[in-house]
Amino acid sequence: MFEFEAMEAYNDYRRTGIPTMRNPQNTVVGFVNRFPYALSETSSNSANVPQINIYKDKVWWAGGN
Repeated sequence: MFEFEAMEAYNDYRRTGIPTMRNPQNTVVGFVNRFPYALSETSSNSANVPQINIYKDKVWWAGGN
C-alpha cells in the first residue's frame, strides 16, 4: 500500500482485511464501511439522504443499499 494513495489503501484493506488494525482506544467495534454524507448534503437535501451507520451499513456495490 503506497502511503499517498489513501483511497486505494482503504479499499485494499476492505477487500483483504490485511493488515489487522487494532485501536485500543476505539470504543466502536469494526471498521468504517462507507463515508458519511457531507454536512451540506444532509442540510440541503435531507429528504433524499438516508440515515446511515458508517460502521454497519454497506455501500451498494458491497451488498448494501
